[in-house]
Amino acid sequence: MSALSDHFREIEVTFDAAPPLPADWPASWLRPESSAAVIRSTDSRYDAERTNAEIHARFPGFRDISATPMPLRSIFVTVAKSAQGVAA
Repeated sequence: MSALSDHFREIEVTFDAAPPLPADWPASWLRPESSAAVIRSTDSRYDAERTNAEIHARFPGFRDISATPMPLRSIFVTVAKSAQGVAA
């Protein structure tokens, strides 16, 4: 369970004004959401260095990044909803 928790993070990228979601969205970034100034998703293969590099490459004008650990229940719900979206 520890390894599972280590690989999932809720990612929030803050902007002055959020850009559209990129066409080359990584498969490991689940359930993207965008609002006026924030893009949120869950990274299912979180690695601080790799994740930050991917964010820098896709969103050069961001203001802040947060990567929040997720409880197991939240991980389960995210994965289940992502699977439903694939099947739909």
